[in-house]
Amino acid sequence: MKIDFHCHTIKSKSEESEERNVSVNLFKEKVLLSGVKIIAITNHNIFDKDQYYEFKAAVKDNCKIW
Repeated sequence: MKIDFHCHTIKSKSEESEERNVSVNLFKEKVLLSGVKIIAITNHNIFDKDQYYEFKAAVKDNCKIW
């Protein structure tokens, strides 16, 4: 089983690129292509509860999100 313990989805530091911000569609696409079954979202200094629930719902049949 593939597990990713370090996944960023939001630009949370000033030196990070805007490309760090991930849409729900891109997130789902990458999860499906990777075959990962558990992902831990580890954004620095930010927890976006709404994004977490949106991403979790998008991949609920393929992957668990921590």
